[in-house]
Amino acid sequence: HRVKNLLSVFQSITSRTLIGTRSVEDAREMLIGRLQSLGHAHELLTETSWMGADLKDIVQAEIAGFTERVRFSGPTVSLSPSGVQTFALIVHELSTNAAKYGALSSANGEVVVDWKLGGTGSGRYMEFSWRERGGPSVVPTKHEGFGLSLIAAMGSNGTSRPVIEFAPEGFSCMLRVPLETIAPTRYDRAS
Repeated sequence: HRVKNLLSVFQSITSRTLIGTRSVEDAREMLIGRLQSLGHAHELLTETSWMGADLKDIVQAEIAGFTERVRFSGPTVSLSPSGVQTFALIVHELSTNAAKYGALSSANGEVVVDWKLGGTGSGRYMEFSWRERGGPSVVPTKHEGFGLSLIAAMGSNGTSRPVIEFAPEGFSCMLRVPLETIAPTRYDRAS
């Protein structure tokens, strides 16, 4: 079951990376980064015998090269194996884009990542926020890349659409996801 899921994720990542007019070198670099992100997620999952991982550990692993310029905070949120993989890739894409084009591409830029829990009962959700400041002026993208499509797909399961802003002072993204779609289940623990 895990191998089949991993191969599906790998196939999706590969097919989304190898499209468009990218050079082979650009596609290679992107694919290696995405696979390393998936590798970080699997290391965290291996440490917990595939019972899930905390969002804080995922964020910390993906921003490792920028820890002095990325602040993050939020409550303990245990994610299912698929939630771990998805959020590892989301944070990887956000940090990669910030390093290439956004706040982390300039010496004074910074990123604030936070999350909070809300709702009650079956309506519980997690709200995840990424805000960049101090980078170059932001220009909206003309196409939806892998990161934005991943965020949109996660948001399609959510209680609201993702809020993505290309404001002049910095890119920001807010994603609200039902906890039941990302929290570990008995099935996750048994597989």
